[in-house]
Amino acid sequence: MRRLLNDYGAGLSALGLVAVCVVACGCGADYTPDAPAVPTDIDSAVTTIRGQVEPRVSGVGVIGVRNGVSSAIASTDDDGLYALRDIPAGEYNLIASGPGFFTDTSARNVIVARGEQVEAPLITMRPVAAAATIQGRAVDDLTGDAMRDVQVTVECRAGVCSNITAVTDEDGRFEVAIWPELDARLVFQKAGYGPVFIRIDALAAGAAFEAPAARLTEGLP
Repeated sequence: MRRLLNDYGAGLSALGLVAVCVVACGCGADYTPDAPAVPTDIDSAVTTIRGQVEPRVSGVGVIGVRNGVSSAIASTDDDGLYALRDIPAGEYNLIASGPGFFTDTSARNVIVARGEQVEAPLITMRPVAAAATIQGRAVDDLTGDAMRDVQVTVECRAGVCSNITAVTDEDGRFEVAIWPELDARLVFQKAGYGPVFIRIDALAAGAAFEAPAARLTEGLP
């Protein structure tokens, strides 16, 4: 009786193994695991920032700046489209530059992860012909004499723009172009003198503005 039970149990075990084989391997067929899927679009694994520049012209340079360093550059096609491909992951500011237009930091804080493709905001370039003009003069606060070689920087206080710089001539004068409708300030700097700041309110297109004289004081930090 014991031998009969043992033979019966062995038979059940064999049937169990056959059942597992039928479910996992298929009835009487050789088992071959499926190969892993391969992406058909190779570019899908390349870190990319795409975007468009207005007006839609070819040859506009778009620079991707990461951690203060230019990390990539691309040119627009006839539709104003560009793509910064195979770039390090991180946060970028995009600078667009073309003849007859202001060079602007036109898209800020564009974040792209490794292997990701990101669409940047539309960049609208601004023609230099529509600019406003700021003129002015730098003088020594003590003597009133004209000061040459003073660096003048125009910093936008609102909106998106790049800093614009000029240097005073032998008469202490300077002239710079700025995009209209942007509040700005003038910063005057020269070695051995304290900096001077002058606020400039938004100007109309084509306007010419004479800034107050910047009076620099020697010896201030």
